[in-house]
Amino acid sequence: MPLVATETGYWNGDVIGIDSNKSIEIEIKTNKQDLKRDFITKQNKHYIYQHGEQTRYTPNFFYFLVPKELEMDAVKLCLEEAPQYGVLVANKKEKPLQKSKGKKRRKRTSENTYEGISLAKKPVRLHLNEPSDDLKDMVLKRLSSELCRAYLAYEKLYDQRKKDDRKEDDKEDSSG
Repeated sequence: MPLVATETGYWNGDVIGIDSNKSIEIEIKTNKQDLKRDFITKQNKHYIYQHGEQTRYTPNFFYFLVPKELEMDAVKLCLEEAPQYGVLVANKKEKPLQKSKGKKRRKRTSENTYEGISLAKKPVRLHLNEPSDDLKDMVLKRLSSELCRAYLAYEKLYDQRKKDDRKEDDKEDSSG
């Protein structure tokens, strides 16, 4: 069964996905400086990944996920620095047109709304081994933590809604 967790792995990857046969690490970069800086601040990681050194935390595939406007820079940098890496592109959602006084205008939406991910550069498999038990264990622990945190947030929201409903009922009782 595939598992996906965030901010996990030995190098604290933004997203790591594993199944019984492979593991994938994705680093999310939002600007060119951040992308370039990754090769400087994580030199050991990139050396190990690029030279096919299998550690218990080395993924089978590595991608950078970038916004559309960074696509060409990311592909170029990967071809120069790490040809084995793949590049994914987050495609911004087009703002729907809204008619206003006979004119077509774009309706305001969040600037960071994305509708899909496309492949700009296919990665090369870094090694042939299955994910290590240590990597699986690390992803499972992080996923468990994320699920617990989501459940606690849900409980807090649910409790708040119950309180709000009670306040609303009390207002209706006192006014009626």
